[in-house]
Amino acid sequence: CKEDQYALIPIHPLQAEWLLHQAYVQDWIIQELLEYIGPVGKYYMATSSLRTLYHPNSKYMLKFSFPVKVTNSMRINKLKELESGLEGKEMLNTAIGEVRERFPGFDFICDPAFITLNYGTQESGFEVIIRENPFYSEHANDATLIAGLVQDAIPGERTRLSNIIHR
Repeated sequence: CKEDQYALIPIHPLQAEWLLHQAYVQDWIIQELLEYIGPVGKYYMATSSLRTLYHPNSKYMLKFSFPVKVTNSMRINKLKELESGLEGKEMLNTAIGEVRERFPGFDFICDPAFITLNYGTQESGFEVIIRENPFYSEHANDATLIAGLVQDAIPGERTRLSNIIHR
């Protein structure tokens, strides 16, 4: 935080709408502990997970809680998951990380940081996981969802996988 003690917290648009209807969030706004400023900044795109948003020129993706049931469960970043992401990054400094040296084409996507607001011992709804983006800048065009690689081609065309192989 700078001198004014304010910091921007990114929130998925659906989560922001849900949060604004929560009594504790309204209390924080009334107490001037929280200010809703609406959509600002770059527009990010959903990945295949819907909760993780991506921008081709950002080194990080943002994984949000999502107030929608997907496969019978609410998709919420739990407090213990926030810490687990940091632990996963630390594990790469052990023998597990040696996989990178032995197989340079294989890599891990890490969650090196997170943001949240303290709401006691439970999730506040503001939990955001900061995830490494291996597909930024010049690598943005190399990102392909596996389902997209193997889907049927347009008649008379090759599949995406075939085009990559024939480059």
